[in-house]
Amino acid sequence: MAKIVPEQTTRTIKPKTEQIIQMFSRYGLRITEQRRSIAKLFAETADLLTPMQVYHDLGSKHRGLSFDTVYRNLKLLQNLGVLEPFYNKDGVKFGINSSHSDSGQHLFICMSCDIVYPFDTSFLIEIPQLPLEFKAVIHRHEVLGYCPDCNRC
Repeated sequence: MAKIVPEQTTRTIKPKTEQIIQMFSRYGLRITEQRRSIAKLFAETADLLTPMQVYHDLGSKHRGLSFDTVYRNLKLLQNLGVLEPFYNKDGVKFGINSSHSDSGQHLFICMSCDIVYPFDTSFLIEIPQLPLEFKAVIHRHEVLGYCPDCNRC
């Protein structure tokens, strides 16, 4: 399980369980116990989670829950802008969308142990002039490499 290492200078505003549930409601989606559990899981963790990790966590609480249901709900939360995917050598992991941050939060992701270090580069990155018709919704930046512990190996 990838851990997000907090940085003292970056304060992340994570949506609470009820805020995530309200997004389901706002789009006219039923609030099932499974959706409530997924919202709670992501609202309360700093981890990036694979769909299989979410499935195993929720499977112990919800009999008959299928992996397909979990994956569809993760994709739905991604489409609603609550979660964002992070790709690594092993596949995809989901985490709270970094646009729920009060700064230009970007991520360094270790390609070996998957530890995630948030860092603020808002002073370095200039958004290019976009065509008038283009509406930017999400700005994200990931740097892939090796953390100090993995780099020593």
